Amino acid sequence: MKQVSLRLAASLGLLLAATAAVIFATFDAQMFIHLRALRLWAVLLVLGLVATGLYFDAYRLKRMAELAGAAVTLKQCVPVILGNYFFALLTPGATGGPVAQVALLRKAGVPVGKATVLAVVRTLLSLFVLVLCLPVVVYLDDGIAAWFPKHLAVGAAMAIVVAGCGMLKLMRVRRFALLFKRVACRLLPGKARQLLRFFRDLEAALTLLGQNGRGLAEAFVYTIFSLLALYGIVPVLFAGMGAPVAWGTVLGRVVLLNFVLYFAPTPGGAGVAEGGFVFLFSTLYPASMVGIAALLWRLFSEYLPFMLGFIAMVRVFGYHFLKNSQLLAADEGGKCG
Repeated sequence: MKQVSLRLAASLGLLLAATAAVIFATFDAQMFIHLRALRLWAVLLVLGLVATGLYFDAYRLKRMAELAGAAVTLKQCVPVILGNYFFALLTPGATGGPVAQVALLRKAGVPVGKATVLAVVRTLLSLFVLVLCLPVVVYLDDGIAAWFPKHLAVGAAMAIVVAGCGMLKLMRVRRFALLFKRVACRLLPGKARQLLRFFRDLEAALTLLGQNGRGLAEAFVYTIFSLLALYGIVPVLFAGMGAPVAWGTVLGRVVLLNFVLYFAPTPGGAGVAEGGFVFLFSTLYPASMVGIAALLWRLFSEYLPFMLGFIAMVRVFGYHFLKNSQLLAADEGGKCG
């Protein structure tokens, strides 16, 4: 109970600090005008987009569970998705999210091995969509050239795509996988157990992804629908405040920001998300409008699912889950050979 309470307090403190920083950096006399200009239809549409994004995320998980030979219902998948949001916001680098997914899938009757693989595959699919979009986003957004030469930015994005796909392909070659494990264990001996657990789960996830091409294609499409709905929140917020919206540019920058957030060290990307949002969109819209959009974006896309996730965890585990600190800690099995 004490550990979870401390994490809640720390996350709340970081959230308030990030909110205060955004307001301080973007406040001017126009802020309240922009806030009053926000239309009710935009708020309702945003809520609809959140529900749509979460629905497709849950349906994707259900489909992947079927591919893995586990029978779960859509009703059982929804708490898994919401629990991921809840624990991701409590742990550095959102590391608690996959742990919560595994715990909730186990509660739904999925063996721990399959539950772990499903959590990894879910992350890989989302990250893969973002990686594929990066070169297109960088190439089409002329504003990025103000920060980096376009040819370098596109080259870096393509390098990420090639490196990521190449690494996943090589991980399926047993000799390379064994060599990679040994090198990683020697370079980072203190993280050996965590690395071996990661490699084990990654290998199992890649095996699952390669077993059923049609099922994988379905899950990939559901991933696109889910991300498109959730990322559509940002342009709708700007449109709701009466601003003209270049949908391709705005969605592209949301993709870029969310890719960065996968590697943010703070709980749920707090601070990094707000700062990155202001940085990316301040060249497109007035600062005060960007500040409002940043706070509302986080409210609807992260904090609302976070609160729903807390309710889901209580309904599935009861209040005693707050006393179970193991939900916040990953298994450390494995050793270097």
